[in-house]
Amino acid sequence: MPRDVARDPFSDGNLSSIFKFDPVNPDRLTSRESTSLEFKESFNWNNNSKYVKTMAGFANNSGGYIVFGVANKPRRAVGMQNTRFDDIDPADIAEFLNSVLSPEIQWDQHAHAVGDRRFGLVYVRESHDKPVVAIRNAGSELREAEIYYRYRGRTEKIKYPELKRLLEEKRAREEALWLQHITQIAEMGVEDAAILDLRSGQARARGGTILIDQSLVPQLEAMASGRPAEAGDAQLLIQGRAIPRGFIRPIREVPTPMVIASEDIIRAFLERRQVLAPEQYIRQICFEPSGYLPVYYYAQLAELSLSEVGDLVRGTKSRMRAKTKLLERLSGEDDHSCAVPTDSSEHSEAKRRWLADIENERVSLDVSAAELRRFLRAICILEADEIDMEYLFPVLLRLFEDHYEDRTGYIAQNLRATLCHLDRVLFRPDVDGVHDGEE
Repeated sequence: MPRDVARDPFSDGNLSSIFKFDPVNPDRLTSRESTSLEFKESFNWNNNSKYVKTMAGFANNSGGYIVFGVANKPRRAVGMQNTRFDDIDPADIAEFLNSVLSPEIQWDQHAHAVGDRRFGLVYVRESHDKPVVAIRNAGSELREAEIYYRYRGRTEKIKYPELKRLLEEKRAREEALWLQHITQIAEMGVEDAAILDLRSGQARARGGTILIDQSLVPQLEAMASGRPAEAGDAQLLIQGRAIPRGFIRPIREVPTPMVIASEDIIRAFLERRQVLAPEQYIRQICFEPSGYLPVYYYAQLAELSLSEVGDLVRGTKSRMRAKTKLLERLSGEDDHSCAVPTDSSEHSEAKRRWLADIENERVSLDVSAAELRRFLRAICILEADEIDMEYLFPVLLRLFEDHYEDRTGYIAQNLRATLCHLDRVLFRPDVDGVHDGEE
């Protein structure tokens, strides 16, 4: 392929290198699948895990194309038979990619016509932060913590030689960056230097913190990677680099993009952590396998009323069941509380024992899965004024760390229900924005 592919992947030259037709049979392509080219006969987003696996493989190698509308064996340029590729919202693709891969990959989408046949192309750029890793299971192709690599004509789990090379290259890049930063600080002088976080848009210096408008951070990242400012912009120079005038300006709040999963939502809740972007934790619930995750705690951090949380969730583009379930919870279907046991059954006796252990701070988790479930249900009896977060939350955090991944006993399901109960009785706001426990 032409060497300028990353600069303009859909230029006439790059497209002609893909669509090379057999002079004898004009319906057949002579180009073959390779480390940078994959053919698919049709586009169907229900196969998204297969597409994303290939995209991750391209990102971990040197980039590449997925071309839709080419049948295999023989390679016939049949064109796409429907409008699914044209109709898919790129935001839906981006949301799914960001929910299953880290770090974020860069990609472009393009429709190409040859006569009356239309083809869809997705170009994935080589990642500058390898390796790109799957952060959760998805479909039949993606598995959490796996790294995919594009070999000749196929995408597979990465092999040791390629992984070793990626890690060595990553270490070499980091060492070069450290040397560059230290050299620049030495040139400026430590007293005059500031540290800029390109993810949050915060520049920290001796006198305080400068906040950069989040909408401008991508431009700053591009400049940091070596792309110059556009000609004609009014500019100022920062450490020898051209930056548009007015680029840095104070703002009130800077949302921070991050990768969040169910375990992060649970762990931050149990640690009562003051997360930087609580709205993103709320949005992420819409993409998780379960909608039963703490939400009101993050609403309190974000200072959102119940109606504002509902607007935030409705405005999040997700077709997963978790979003619907979360909206149902916000509308009032969110009571996981249990009644105080009054009979003498084995379950009631067990709950009373657990309530006594909680009150006397002597809970032991060295019990069976069935007893752990009774412990979790006993917590759902407690009202807000009966909950000692300083004691109970660390206990639940230990249970989460030790048992959440158990495949038997339904511990994860019961734990999520218990956390939803605690979240509701301790942190749920009313419609006007007043949170439980506030005067």
